[in-house]
Amino acid sequence: AEGFAEGDTAKIKRSAMNVIFTSAFIAVPSGIGITLLAPQILELLFPTRHIENEICAVPLRVLGIGVIFLSVSSVLFSVLQAAGKGAVPVRIMLIGVAVKLAGNLLLVRIPLLNVTGAAISTVVCYGIIFILAVYEAHRCTGIKISDVLILIFKMVFCGFICGGTALLCYSILAKTVDSALILFAAIAFGGVFYIISTHLSGILTKTTLKLLIC
Repeated sequence: AEGFAEGDTAKIKRSAMNVIFTSAFIAVPSGIGITLLAPQILELLFPTRHIENEICAVPLRVLGIGVIFLSVSSVLFSVLQAAGKGAVPVRIMLIGVAVKLAGNLLLVRIPLLNVTGAAISTVVCYGIIFILAVYEAHRCTGIKISDVLILIFKMVFCGFICGGTALLCYSILAKTVDSALILFAAIAFGGVFYIISTHLSGILTKTTLKLLIC
């Protein structure tokens, strides 16, 4: 808001990219982790409901991707509101709701999909909201859409390293240890590899680290 008040274009762009980075840095590995570890997460939360967990695993995998779109869109809405465009997020959300409703009506009735259809329509809804939010933020702040997408793609790559490491670690530990704590250990290992990969790819630097801490 301060950048808009001062009319400082460079500060506006920098602030917008900073909030996108902060949100995506946390949301991307979280979403991918949910997608890759959905069965294990459900078993940890509901250890006695095996049938329900099996049914819900696929929808949860799908919804994990939606976490990324929703989280980044939320901070972009804040940027738009700071720019005095408070009505824009409302319009975008209405479009998303329409897509979600249409998706539910089309997909849930398909026997092969059923509840997974609702998850798919939710992710499509969030994806469209994300696309529109990035476009509107580009119009208001001047941030390059390519810069946002490159940042997200880099984080997604590192996120798959994180999630893949966690899944591999869980698979190894599950063969030798019978404890719910192995999921937390696997997530911790994945987190370490995520930090390493983001640092090696140039995402996590001294400057960006300050954004996460402060």
